[in-house]
Amino acid sequence: MCSSSRFSGPVLRSPLGWLLSLLLVLALGASGCSDSSTGGGNSSSTPASSPSSPPASSQTSSVLCADLAALQQTGTAVRDLPKDRQALPALKTAATTTKQQVDKLVSDARGQYQAQTAAVSAAASALQASVDTATKNPNAATLSAVRASAAGLATSLQNLKKAIPANC
Repeated sequence: MCSSSRFSGPVLRSPLGWLLSLLLVLALGASGCSDSSTGGGNSSSTPASSPSSPPASSQTSSVLCADLAALQQTGTAVRDLPKDRQALPALKTAATTTKQQVDKLVSDARGQYQAQTAAVSAAASALQASVDTATKNPNAATLSAVRASAAGLATSLQNLKKAIPANC
């Protein structure tokens, strides 16, 4: 019933249009996951030594794995975007999505992997700040800061992935 010409308008012909579509799908998917986990997910208590006590993390682990997978997809989109003036609107959307996903992951981690989640959170905040600065004043220095903060986010995500058990 749908003709392909209906969906091949100018928005989807550009890489930016595809990225915005991807980010929208990711954001909708992440928000759908968060609705089901916020209702009763706080009823289990986390032991003081949570990083070394995996028995209480069966449900938490699957939620963290889903959070990490969504965050890695967004991180890949950020990495693959050109860091130039034309991409700033898409980068701004991606930075906002990244920060929301990081906040969800930190909440779902319930104190586990604190060093790694703090680093990812700081990197996401730095990306958001550098994109905001570049949006207000796009020049070589601010775009370079966006590239550096995107690289910092990628590194912190890799470190978090290494810290989370291999079954993710």
